[in-house]
Amino acid sequence: MKWKLLFFMSVIVFVVMNCSQYKKVVKEEYNRVRTTHPMEVAAYHDPIKLEIAWVPYEEHKLVKTKRNEWKMIKDEDILIKSNMPMILVTFPNSTDSLWLDMNTDNEMLGKLVKHAMMTQVPVTRPFSEYLEIAKCGKCHPNHIDTGLETE
Repeated sequence: MKWKLLFFMSVIVFVVMNCSQYKKVVKEEYNRVRTTHPMEVAAYHDPIKLEIAWVPYEEHKLVKTKRNEWKMIKDEDILIKSNMPMILVTFPNSTDSLWLDMNTDNEMLGKLVKHAMMTQVPVTRPFSEYLEIAKCGKCHPNHIDTGLETE
């Protein structure tokens, strides 16, 4: 009988301890709520235009030369001509544009679009250098964790 009483007392102590910790977290970290008013927009950033363009291509054959170099030649027997999709990124208020392959990693594409839209810095290659130039931290205060900074 004592072990049942001891068990129930320890469960009660455990629940009280965990609930009190939860209340402490709620009071200190989650006591603010933000509401938005989308119908009252204060300003807009410049738009970015993404288009799918069908770009013609030809497949060629690579041949190794006697000087240990590679040369591209047309092979009329297996000549393949077609169109492939590419993403054209244009910045309407700028002369900058960028072609992206369809095999661009989805996460990288999302980062590029988000950084370009938020910082209004046109995307350039190499992307690692661009992400350094268009850091979220340049606009956000230090105490805000955007979760988008590159490693």
